[in-house]
Amino acid sequence: MSHRLTQESGGGSLRPFFSTRLCTVVLLLFLLLAFLPTTGFSFQEPDFSRDARIVPGENRENIYAWSEQEFSQVKAAGLKHVLNYPVDVTGLVVPDGVFRRILDGESKQFSHMLATEAARVYTGYDSFSSFQDWMGLIDVEGSSVRLGETRIERGGVDGLTYSCGFCHTSKLFGKAVVGLGNRFARANATFGLAQSFFNRFDSEQLALATHVSPEEMALSKDVEHKMAWVGQKEPVALGLDTSLAQVALSLAKRGQGPWAEMRADSANSPRANALSSHVADSKPATWWGLKYKTRWLLDGSVVSGNPVFTNFLWNELGRATDLKELDQWLKQNKKVVQELTTYVYASSPPSLAQFFDLKEFDLKSAKRGQKLFTDNCARCHGEYKKAWDSAEGLSLEEAIQTTGVRYHEKTPVINVGTDPGRWQGMQYFAGQLNSLQISKNAGAVVEPQRGYVPPPLVGIWARWPYLHNNSVSSLCELLTPSSERKKSYYASEPILQDRDFDFECNGYPDVPWLHQRSEFYFDTQKEGMGAMGHDKGIFVVGGRSIFSAQDKLDLVKFLQTL
Repeated sequence: MSHRLTQESGGGSLRPFFSTRLCTVVLLLFLLLAFLPTTGFSFQEPDFSRDARIVPGENRENIYAWSEQEFSQVKAAGLKHVLNYPVDVTGLVVPDGVFRRILDGESKQFSHMLATEAARVYTGYDSFSSFQDWMGLIDVEGSSVRLGETRIERGGVDGLTYSCGFCHTSKLFGKAVVGLGNRFARANATFGLAQSFFNRFDSEQLALATHVSPEEMALSKDVEHKMAWVGQKEPVALGLDTSLAQVALSLAKRGQGPWAEMRADSANSPRANALSSHVADSKPATWWGLKYKTRWLLDGSVVSGNPVFTNFLWNELGRATDLKELDQWLKQNKKVVQELTTYVYASSPPSLAQFFDLKEFDLKSAKRGQKLFTDNCARCHGEYKKAWDSAEGLSLEEAIQTTGVRYHEKTPVINVGTDPGRWQGMQYFAGQLNSLQISKNAGAVVEPQRGYVPPPLVGIWARWPYLHNNSVSSLCELLTPSSERKKSYYASEPILQDRDFDFECNGYPDVPWLHQRSEFYFDTQKEGMGAMGHDKGIFVVGGRSIFSAQDKLDLVKFLQTL
């Protein structure tokens, strides 16, 4: 019956109807499969546009809206990329064995021993391990490979490069915390040492003085050649990063076309750039605040585009990578970008309870600090709901949990008088970044700002020293009018809780033994290192501080629970 009715209503044979429908279904299935992510998982494309909004009280921890099972798997894959750099087209890959053998002095051949001695005198390091220590690479128990070191095969040789984990993982009282900026990374200084090393010992000399295979020789020559397009500048203080300068000065050595080609004439006669002298140093940012934001970098100058893409681009501009090859890699490795982005957005801060026995923690003080924070700080830095707000009978560790964060719908940029060097520095290369074809392909737009993003304060206890330039040694100092803040301080590696951390003020202790370590001395009177900001109308009213000594301690206690 139904067969006859269909024929009559269709006015003829069913064959053309089913043939057309079948073709349509097959075509739709083909298109669907073509655009499915390579993970085989379903996902929602994030809004990285300048018009993106986040509903207050919500966040983008699961940036691609994976299912629960997918989310766990994709995060695990992303962590692997944090620890092992996935961009195999990266420009600078050094032959690992050559420099390890030279500094470790494994050969007893006379010429090799001379080379080892010369390298040790020149670099100042008597082993490859001591060189890794100087770089700030985090050791992994039971392994000679440091966290962030990545092996890439190139031309039949085991090559060495470094991943995001180098600068964005820090050791905190014996534990590696991924997403916390490395306090003492010397990434930029390492480039400077490499450039001077190759100026002193070219690849031909290395071949004569060490056991260098033809493949290692070829890779050494490649590094020596590409260093011509790396513009480098050392930070003014240990713990700061000069990525702005390195990107700008490296771009100045390339052509001005849409792909910034690496030409010999541009390398030999680089264009002048103010960042060769202007100080725009800043600390490596923490990752766990990204989920609350709609624009990125410390000054919010990346107004459009995935910030992980920006990280890849900046890294590779400073590593003499061909941008056409990088663009092709990005197109072919969308899965990798998704995985790494997922992990970065999902990262979370360490809690105070993971490192300290809180049985003496003053909860009443923290609750007083909460009111002070709400009245004076929340309008910029967001609101933080605590478990103690809505439940009784909780253990101390349960009570101090943050159960909700209400940050801005659209990330603001505010000038509260902090040192302007970092945000001013963006104007010297943003235009050329935006003109790159690779930036346009990814929808990445950089716009210089006048001020900085007031960051979400989750995990603030773990990221001393404070402000973008590390100019404030503790939270107590930050809550003090800038005219009364310390003009200098000594930093220390956070190894022992009772020695290297001032728990009451949350920051660096002021102890005499640190004064013997000049490399850890921080002078806030240097250009770009000013400790000003948060004064008039914020912490200072009528020329006086709004906070008493007890107020500051109460605020610190509250901030330690975030």
